[in-house]
Amino acid sequence: MGSNINWRKNHPQRFRELCSKANKTWRHKIKNELYKLLGNKCANPYNLNHGDFENDPRFLQVDHVHNRGAEDRREIKKHRANYYNYVLKQVKAGSKEYQLLCANCNWLKEIKRKEEIEIERNKKKNV
Repeated sequence: MGSNINWRKNHPQRFRELCSKANKTWRHKIKNELYKLLGNKCANPYNLNHGDFENDPRFLQVDHVHNRGAEDRREIKKHRANYYNYVLKQVKAGSKEYQLLCANCNWLKEIKRKEEIEIERNKKKNV
């Protein structure tokens, strides 16, 4: 065990590189498993014409169906990889709170959410 500690002390840059590579591999594994469980394509709630990018993982994002993603992240207070791990565990346990959206659908959802908030705010002002 002592030799491992000495090696890390003597090779800090190489140790960081190895840890970084291992973490990246782990993140991809978690993300790929999560995407597979969520259908590997955009849920397309707005019936957009996606063309070839509907199931391209470079364009997909995990979305909390009821807009609680930020709350989830604050609760676990971890970086993104741990968030994916948290969501993966939730989905494996049967949660239907998450979906995959392409970046366009995810932005459109956020725009619509903000418009609804503004409409409600204006209604309260007029009452």
